Amino acid sequence: MVGHGREAFACELGRDVITWGGIQGSRPVPFLLLGIVAIGWAGFSLISGKGYYKGCPPGGYDRAEHPFYFWVPTMIILGIGVCMILIFMGVIRLPSR
Repeated sequence: MVGHGREAFACELGRDVITWGGIQGSRPVPFLLLGIVAIGWAGFSLISGKGYYKGCPPGGYDRAEHPFYFWVPTMIILGIGVCMILIFMGVIRLPSR
């Protein structure tokens, strides 16, 4: 370690972060990956008409039989995915550490 204490630890952490250094500058790639996964999961649920979430019955929640248990988690997961993509693109700014 170069220095002592908290500053040296922060420098160590800063070098190991995976970033995308393209036109947008350096943005953490995990936001992009999590956004794609969340949108894919919600999209699969919308296309198949079955919601596969924790605690669901075998075969998932059906869109017609259990509308609340299908639509609420699907929209929340879709919203999280869109927010993650917007954070990656720099539209939503996170507070600095």
